[in-house]
Amino acid sequence: MTGFGFIIGCVAGTLGIGGGLLMIPALSFIAPLLGLPHYPIHLASGLSAVHVLGSSSLSTWVYINQRRMRWQWVWPLGIGSIAGGLLGGVVSKYMPEIMLYSVFVGFLIMAFLMTVFRKRLRQVSLFDKDEIDEHPNTTQRVFLALVGFIVGFVAANIGVGGSVLVIPILMTQFHQRTKHAIANAAGFVMLTAVASVVGKAMVGLIPLPEAIFLTLGSISGGLVGARANRFIPSLWLRTALATVIMVSLIRTLFAII
Repeated sequence: MTGFGFIIGCVAGTLGIGGGLLMIPALSFIAPLLGLPHYPIHLASGLSAVHVLGSSSLSTWVYINQRRMRWQWVWPLGIGSIAGGLLGGVVSKYMPEIMLYSVFVGFLIMAFLMTVFRKRLRQVSLFDKDEIDEHPNTTQRVFLALVGFIVGFVAANIGVGGSVLVIPILMTQFHQRTKHAIANAAGFVMLTAVASVVGKAMVGLIPLPEAIFLTLGSISGGLVGARANRFIPSLWLRTALATVIMVSLIRTLFAII
């Protein structure tokens, strides 16, 4: 399980994502082909949530030390995400498997569209660039909290981080530079993951031994992938990310059908 987590972590770290989008289909569809147990999506989402908590905590620590994170933007997102994440983690226990897969498919579609059409989203920004200050105003904080709640609920429901949705929102709606948007999203993901893990643990969706070994491997792989990320052109990374999302989407659709 540690080696499996290492491979997923390498790919996720190279693509610059938390890995939840990869972990769910990998645990549900690829793990049995490698002689590992099959994990239904309820347990796969629990394992993925622990993995996301581990990787996002490490990323957050790095970004804090680099002083790239802007807490005045993270906290409004985080307040909403904690509420949404806790609710989503608990509710996932009682959702039919087909419904969880459907939520995951919807998440993949949104992630694909935001990855491919990120530049066009800038043209429909709710806030003018001149309105954005170092500190968000009341309207912007309310909007951030709402985004945090919705994305946090959906992300915790299926055990992913949600950064692939939050980063484009911060960049297109709040005109944040890429490095700050990524750092702020890491803080959001960590807070969402804490709430998600607590919620899923409360309803027995986290097999702890497997979660620990999987997370140790994925964090190690993520560090290796993050180093490789710096040497790969951005266009290649975006193309690879869109391809991975599309493959995951197609495979999950086959599972539903």
